[in-house]
Amino acid sequence: MVDNINGMKIGSMKDIAKALAIKPEAKYDVIEFELSGPKIVLDRAKMPAANMTIAKTYGIDKPANIK
Repeated sequence: MVDNINGMKIGSMKDIAKALAIKPEAKYDVIEFELSGPKIVLDRAKMPAANMTIAKTYGIDKPANIK
């Protein structure tokens, strides 16, 4: 389970978009997990290309559907 993204506590799926928008000038997004799991550090500059590859590979036509 995700504990926080960019230092913002995640309580629902809606929180993810808000957390990813924190500090738009930052070079990386940091995702931390519950139970002392590893941190994941993602390079924001590489995310658009990675998202396109994932969408194409898995047939995803809409990048997000959070209600």
